[in-house]
Amino acid sequence: MEYAKVFSTVEIFTIAALFFGPLLAVYIGRKLDDRRLKRERRMDIFRSLMRTRRDTLSFDHVSALNLVEVEFQCDRKVIDAWKKYLNYLYQNHGRTHDEELSDDMPESERRIRNERYSSRIMVECQELLIELLRVMAQALDHEVEVPSIFKSGYSPQGWAEVENQQAIIRQYVVDLYYGRRGLPVFPIDPEEKKPQNFMKN
Repeated sequence: MEYAKVFSTVEIFTIAALFFGPLLAVYIGRKLDDRRLKRERRMDIFRSLMRTRRDTLSFDHVSALNLVEVEFQCDRKVIDAWKKYLNYLYQNHGRTHDEELSDDMPESERRIRNERYSSRIMVECQELLIELLRVMAQALDHEVEVPSIFKSGYSPQGWAEVENQQAIIRQYVVDLYYGRRGLPVFPIDPEEKKPQNFMKN
């Protein structure tokens, strides 16, 4: 009775390659696909934040912000910048001495101080968002000129005006609800279709 021939080293490696080769190819292909999809998801978030950097109240901007923690969880620099930006958005920011308001302050001065306060908060928010976009770009090996992040973006002035008007209306309704303002009512002269002048004799 003949004994089975012992396989040589080359034959063993050949058989192993035939058996494990396709499995290894599939595994490597899956890993490459996963890496590509991960980068695409990260780029989608980055693009959304860049696209909405001048419209931070938009649904797309907020949605992208909420996904940063998921897709960049292993990147400490991105997460740190994201937390700083988010923490600033959550805070109630105090006013500096030249931004404080008082009850007896003229309306024109109140307007100036409110604008000064809003401008400062907006600039500080922009600086934190720029830092977040900068470290995200680094993580994605994407070239972005940091100083031009906000200069190069476009947002129609009409959008800002509409948003400002909506904010004024919302604030007015809130003030009405809490009794901080009254609702002006002017009797209408049906013949002239305009408010009556009660100062006339």
